Amino acid sequence: MRRAGRALLLSAALAVTAGCDRLQRALNKETPVVSSDLGWQVDSTLMARKPSILFRVYKDSAGTLVAPVATIGTEGFRQIVMGRRGWRAFDVEYLQAGHTLSAIRDGRPNGTITLTRGMWEGGSQLDSLEGCSRLIPAGQTAPGQGVLLAMTGAQPPQRADATLSGDVVASAMATVPTLIAPSAGIPVGTLSKYVRDVHQLNTGVSRTPTLLAIYTDTVQVADSVRSITQRPKQFLVVLDKGLYGFKPTYVFSTLGTRETPPPMEWLGYLDIDRDGRAELFFGSRFDAKHPTTIALRFATDAWTERFNQLLRCQG
Repeated sequence: MRRAGRALLLSAALAVTAGCDRLQRALNKETPVVSSDLGWQVDSTLMARKPSILFRVYKDSAGTLVAPVATIGTEGFRQIVMGRRGWRAFDVEYLQAGHTLSAIRDGRPNGTITLTRGMWEGGSQLDSLEGCSRLIPAGQTAPGQGVLLAMTGAQPPQRADATLSGDVVASAMATVPTLIAPSAGIPVGTLSKYVRDVHQLNTGVSRTPTLLAIYTDTVQVADSVRSITQRPKQFLVVLDKGLYGFKPTYVFSTLGTRETPPPMEWLGYLDIDRDGRAELFFGSRFDAKHPTTIALRFATDAWTERFNQLLRCQG
């Protein structure tokens, strides 16, 4: 009976999400379903469970906003899909002025952020999203807190932190210009033209921190430029310690034009499924305006994309 009920819920939920516009379809990703517009009874059951939730903090025309990304826990992370009444209840439960969320810094909860108003607080709607018929709510918080991810619920297990010396980092990065960048369309000797940002991440993949290097070309590229004739606007590489030293475990590059994938913004990392290995989170902008959230998960010997969803639009 329980399995039949779950199958019915999933079938109905898929019917609802099938009505989403081209924004979600263009992401070409399967949408995990937590709840759906089957009615208040289903959504209120989800709310009564008070699941741990991951939030994204980002800047928009309405200010510094806080929006839900997914539920988190030992079962993994799943996008939240609810009806309008469910989302209004969510707004009251999590996003009203005075409510606090745990801020994520360096891979763990560290401090809090406080909401200054909710989506529908005070009888007016905080913002809207062009082309979206069912808006996922966002709250507002004070700017300038240096937080891009936040959460509610139990903290992930604590892990031992480690820091690599400058010499070790330099040695690990030495192979990028000659062995990794050329395969991404960056000729040898030209990587020095990029602005480089390197992060050490205690992801738990090994006893040695993961290295994330983001290279950005500051030269503006016209949409008419073909990728075959232009080096990437952004080049991103993740390196992890293997048996014979650091090796690339994820590589991404894009020209960043209308016809190519948008650049990715580093958001942070967190072990959201409690398996001892953190997930990596990035932000992006679909059609250069609609925010999306991307999650990478380590499996076997590489990071793979496991989540890519519009942040604010349900349909």
